[in-house]
Amino acid sequence: RLDQPRVEPLATDEWSDAEREIMKPFVAQGRTFNVFTTMVNHPDLFRRWLVFANHILFKSTLGVRDREILILRIAHLADCEYEWRQHVEIARQAGMTDGEIGAVREGSGAACWTENERALLDATDELKRDTHLSEAAWDALAAHYDKRQIMDVVYQHGRATAAEVLDALPDPPSYSAVRALLRVLEEKGHLRHRRDGARYVFLPTVPRETARRSALARVVRTFFGGSTEAAVAALIDQSSLSGTDLDRLQDLIDRARQEGR
Repeated sequence: RLDQPRVEPLATDEWSDAEREIMKPFVAQGRTFNVFTTMVNHPDLFRRWLVFANHILFKSTLGVRDREILILRIAHLADCEYEWRQHVEIARQAGMTDGEIGAVREGSGAACWTENERALLDATDELKRDTHLSEAAWDALAAHYDKRQIMDVVYQHGRATAAEVLDALPDPPSYSAVRALLRVLEEKGHLRHRRDGARYVFLPTVPRETARRSALARVVRTFFGGSTEAAVAALIDQSSLSGTDLDRLQDLIDRARQEGR
């Protein structure tokens, strides 16, 4: 382990105007932590990393307790003392006791964990050790599986069997887990099925365009506070747009203005 960082955190008096601008909200909140003042050495990377970090900490579908168990476990396994110390405090704020925080180092064998928390800890261990999840670990996490991946497969094909969904997913779970998830999606009204010989073929219940508009509205509401302007600005910032693309966007803006939208 290094005694000194190779990339030093930038002191306040070393910040450029661009670096000062990106650090402004952290200064206002009194959160000029070393991780931020190190990342600000590369403002463009920092700006894009913040989108990911913001999702992990504030937009994740996991509960705060589950999230902190995962972060603390990987910090322990990676021997990352900085990350561990930072998230001990966050875990306490989330209601974890010092006993539970200490038990994270023991892993899933500690007596304090629920079945779900044991599955999270075991999955973390497997990913660190093998960079892969076994079928048993995946099945144990099936309750947290992202159903939107399955929906994407169905919409991409227009229709799909469980076997086709399984083939299309990266690092797929077991066939029985996919079948179970398709049934859940059908019960929720997202899919319907018809027989094709001995097979069930699953189809979306709403047109692709309707689903796309609904999903986009949810993204704007969840990640951009309902601000269409912020969502468009993020897309423009992170995309390579041609002159034709920009002209098309300007036409759409002009039309919306004329229609009073």
